Amino acid sequence: MRCGRPLVRSFDRPRLRLFARLCALFCGRLCVLLCAVWLPATGWAADIRVRGGAGVARVDGGVWSEVDAGLQISEGAFGVTLRAPLRVSVREPGVLRARDWDDRSEWLRLAPRLDWHPPVDPGRLSSLSLRIAPTAGATLGHGSLVRDYRSALLPDHFKSGVRLDLDRGAVGLQLIADDVTRFDLVGVRLFARPWSGYGRQTRRGRAMAPKRGALANLTVAISAVADRNAPLIAIRNADGRLQSDAAGRPRMTSAPLVLAGVDVGLPVALGAYQHLVPYVDANVASIDGGGGAGLHAGVWWAWRGRAAQLRIRYEARRSEGSYRPGWIDGFYELERTQLGAAGRTKAAAWLARAGEGRWGHLVQARGSTPAGWQLAGTWETWHRTGGDRPADTASARLRTPVWAGVQAHVAWALRPGVGQQSAAAAARWQSRGPWHAWCDVQRTWHADAGVYAMRLDAAFGIGARWAW
Repeated sequence: MRCGRPLVRSFDRPRLRLFARLCALFCGRLCVLLCAVWLPATGWAADIRVRGGAGVARVDGGVWSEVDAGLQISEGAFGVTLRAPLRVSVREPGVLRARDWDDRSEWLRLAPRLDWHPPVDPGRLSSLSLRIAPTAGATLGHGSLVRDYRSALLPDHFKSGVRLDLDRGAVGLQLIADDVTRFDLVGVRLFARPWSGYGRQTRRGRAMAPKRGALANLTVAISAVADRNAPLIAIRNADGRLQSDAAGRPRMTSAPLVLAGVDVGLPVALGAYQHLVPYVDANVASIDGGGGAGLHAGVWWAWRGRAAQLRIRYEARRSEGSYRPGWIDGFYELERTQLGAAGRTKAAAWLARAGEGRWGHLVQARGSTPAGWQLAGTWETWHRTGGDRPADTASARLRTPVWAGVQAHVAWALRPGVGQQSAAAAARWQSRGPWHAWCDVQRTWHADAGVYAMRLDAAFGIGARWAW
């Protein structure tokens, strides 16, 4: 039984009301402490934003009223967010939605963001940045091992991940983790630019500007990723039904998944507006005694003009044995447990393809305009030499400019399996004053009796915010 769920379920209504009051009291007292004592004492000229809202949501077939209060504090590169998000049943007033609090990682909903992120030049990582928040689009290097990973993909399983970026010019580091309370999934990439140029000294000890040649931006890196408890085989009852935990998630046997690789990339400037980044990645995978290897070769092309900015990538892949290109992607939180069909894990699906070789490719495109339009799309496929082509994956996203205070966002994704198409649409309106409103609709996955089934969720509400 998962931590937290028995506590929430066993509450009677007076205790649930007390829990809600304590959450509000916690955030309120902390806000007062920060604003009235700590910030003036430090002399910070901080940007402080307070917001609140209320609405109605349909989640996994149930109807809930939503109340959300939050505080954002920013000072230079530092930022922190505190929240008190509560969903209360419309049919049973005073009863909180248990699945919002049935795991220890979900208590970080009260403090969903903490970051240190100094501004950086385009195309470079921060000299040092740290972010503790749900990851959205986390990528290591060229993305051959980890690409666009989302830790909080599933609405009933909130997780705050960790991202650390360090770039000192000649050397650097990337680190990502899925859950700051467990660190089940961890990825590290160490990179170096051997010919980036070092400062030379004259005979008088004066520093000279570093030399920069055609290979100045050549980057060589090694990466390693581990999922300590990658789901492997679904546990079933004697009658063949899937076993599940108290939150409805399937019970699984697990084994460590280890991915490792090396990569080389060389950014090349083509005039003032364009640049290319050809690269090569070589990786290996190992899990439960099986494994495989893969080779990736691709090129990024980027164009930065006054009318628009474009970035397009093509990558060719060759995989051998139980290796899957881009194994940890944006839908890994679901597909590590259920890839298309219930009871079928991602690891088991690729272990079953041991001894096979496949070619494949990845196409990505992103574009934006000064007016505010943003468009992105991907298409990924792999197939066996004999012509067998397993299910492709694809995605598309569109964000509109702000018009009359309204901005919209639409996303769609195709995943392996029958009917595995997710979709989401959101709209936000902000008045010239403090008032705002929102509306969200998404087709996503919820767990019940060991199976992740797609449901249609929706929410709308109004709120206000103030800044100092």
